[in-house]
Amino acid sequence: MTSTTFFHELKESYRWVLKKNIGILVLLTILMFLALPFVLFMEIPGWTDTTANRFDTEAERLQGMQSYFASFMGYAPVAATVLCLIFSAVLCVILFNYMEQKRSVDLFHALPVRRETLLLGRWCAGATILFVPLLFNFFILWAAQAAYGIGANGWTVFAPMLQVMLMAAAAFTSCVFMAVCSGTMLDTALSVIGVNIGYPLLIICVYSIANNLLPGTNISTYGHAGILTAFAPFAAAFIPFVAEPYSWFVPWWIVLTLLMLAGTVFLYQRRKSESAESCFAFPIPKILIRFLLTAVGGMGFGLILGEDSTAHFFMGLIMGSLIAHVVVESIYSRGFKQLKKSFRWYAVFAAAFLVIYAVLATGFFGYDTRIPSAGEVESVSVSTGYGEYSGGYGCNVVYGTDGSVLKDLSSPLLTEPDSIKTVLETQEKVIQLHHADGYPYKMADTAGTMLELKYHLKNGKTFTRSYQYYDSNDSEAYQDAVQSITSLPEYKGSTDMIFYLEAKDIKTISVNQSDSDAQRAFVPDETQKEELFEALRQDLLDQKINYIPSTKNGEYYTDRFASFDIEFNDNIEPGSRLKALLGGYDGKINLSGTNEYDIYDENSAAYALLQKYGWL
Repeated sequence: MTSTTFFHELKESYRWVLKKNIGILVLLTILMFLALPFVLFMEIPGWTDTTANRFDTEAERLQGMQSYFASFMGYAPVAATVLCLIFSAVLCVILFNYMEQKRSVDLFHALPVRRETLLLGRWCAGATILFVPLLFNFFILWAAQAAYGIGANGWTVFAPMLQVMLMAAAAFTSCVFMAVCSGTMLDTALSVIGVNIGYPLLIICVYSIANNLLPGTNISTYGHAGILTAFAPFAAAFIPFVAEPYSWFVPWWIVLTLLMLAGTVFLYQRRKSESAESCFAFPIPKILIRFLLTAVGGMGFGLILGEDSTAHFFMGLIMGSLIAHVVVESIYSRGFKQLKKSFRWYAVFAAAFLVIYAVLATGFFGYDTRIPSAGEVESVSVSTGYGEYSGGYGCNVVYGTDGSVLKDLSSPLLTEPDSIKTVLETQEKVIQLHHADGYPYKMADTAGTMLELKYHLKNGKTFTRSYQYYDSNDSEAYQDAVQSITSLPEYKGSTDMIFYLEAKDIKTISVNQSDSDAQRAFVPDETQKEELFEALRQDLLDQKINYIPSTKNGEYYTDRFASFDIEFNDNIEPGSRLKALLGGYDGKINLSGTNEYDIYDENSAAYALLQKYGWL
């Protein structure tokens, strides 16, 4: 009987609210139609214009249409997401504004309806207003796709729609949760904005401080998009469009949305009616958001003021955090009456930050000095912009015939035991250089030169450290340490496509004229190709080409004796070494652009060859 009454109340509450707000549903449907199907119908005539003579066969026409539609489906979910996020906030105000008005909340709570059915009925009505326009308009997109023969796979249309629906539900639920916790809609709006802007900024600030303070750390915000937006649904809604998807995105937001909805119902059952028009119905969100914005203000201003100075960083931290704390508290409390009492929470922030800073400055429990043993390492990828040897420039990215990236040679993979031993020794030297600069560690500018070491361990795991060096007084020592890696024969023989391709793969050679910017192109014969390959490989190993004689103390020698480019054929059949590098890939490969070579040593074999054949 109780369950029957619950569902009856829920149904009646849902029907009443939906009927009253049907105009919002119609408005969102129209706006979404104009942004999605209408745009598609305007574009399709241009796709099917036969007068343009873009397609020779029917198969080419269908393939072209599918490509155009795929491009459109990259736009459609973004437009739908923007509209749904806007209406999520609007619906929260329209459907739950009664909780923030004393007369309205007394009236609604006097009705013979349980609070949970009152809230859930309105939440279901809001979800319906968001979902029905999505279903209607994406169904039109699917119907247009089928009608024009673009493809019958509806998943390409409905998968993005389901993703938009999930994030719309998450954003709407987060707004309702904040409305239940707040006393006014202004506080609700401030809380929603504070979480969705403050939380990502907090993670960015923490990552930046770790990168500046802890040697070996180089945390990319792009690679951590999931953590960056884990509690910010308005920001997370755009992650699938701007970053690599992560496996736990959908499960996380389903679970978190359900938890927020359950928490909303739980708190609403305990929410006092007299909390309407007060500062806050429940203090916990206010405390957390104030803490969040205080931390963002302090760390953000500290990084701006003193990214390369510990003293300046702390000055900015104190000023920024105090200003942010006072501003947020004065807005939430409508004045300064509670300011003195709120500083106990500022002390909590200060203590928490000092603990985190101390942990990072002292090496994060040995993170700074941890080095794998040689017996654990199977191979190591090295990436560095420091050192006199640079390898080849240009087409060192290997592509499949479908355009996918198969390998990037900018990070050579070293497998020989002696090479691995040298890399481990170099890491030890770099650690000592950082430690000698001062311990506990100090804030340092992240614009220094990068050395990234990615160890591939025999147990299948990876171990990565990224070092940057900034102290000009010891830059020569750092350079010498890095050059112990870049001068390894295996390193030099792994940074240029010349070591993986064959002479027959050369298409043309273009030599830069010394007296102008013009180039002369030549098509070498088979003998010339073989000689050129042999000369280039030897020069690269001997550091006579693409090798700047001195980079020490900031002095760069830029005078060169010759410069030329090599263009390779398309659809190259990989040789045995290149196949091994690509993990046994058996298809054909393409290279982007040309490989550029600068000769700084007049005794190089390649320079003699250019003179021999009159190519200079």
